[in-house]
Amino acid sequence: MPNIFGSIGGPSAGEKVIAELVRRIMGYAVGATKSLVPDTSPRALPVLFDHIFFNYQWVDRVASKVLGAGRPSFMDALRDALRIEMKTAVYSHLEPAQQQRAVTNLDPLLDSFMVEFSRYGTPSWGDSGVAGTLSYEFGKKVANKLGRAEDAFVIAGIASNAAAGLKEIDAPTLLRAIVQ
Repeated sequence: MPNIFGSIGGPSAGEKVIAELVRRIMGYAVGATKSLVPDTSPRALPVLFDHIFFNYQWVDRVASKVLGAGRPSFMDALRDALRIEMKTAVYSHLEPAQQQRAVTNLDPLLDSFMVEFSRYGTPSWGDSGVAGTLSYEFGKKVANKLGRAEDAFVIAGIASNAAAGLKEIDAPTLLRAIVQ
């Protein structure tokens, strides 16, 4: 695998991909969250974090297939870049020490999300149902936070939006650009 970090004279291909992934992940997460809850809702941040985590989970799966042994260092760099973006975008109103504490406290939440959702697969063409798939189980998690855990239409809408977000972010194409 080519060296994806530390190119001389400018950002490496990996650094460019990370910057683009952060932009896409955050853009999707903010848009999806705003479609579900008002900015002032106490549910806004937990739902936003779940959308960010969902896409991080997906990128991790794609990185495992595309980058192979380069996956761990790439995902660590992506996590660091997301932390910086969240500190700036989500916690800009806090004092610097509070910002850092808030971002650091997200690590256990992300780790828990990664473990929880690692067991779910993606639906295959012709599958008879979506229950137990990554998108559907994510829809259930978010619907529960919205107090709509039993509303199949809300769950399906969130799952569909999440799947559309994966397509929009297009992690496979971005990651393949690194290894070419």
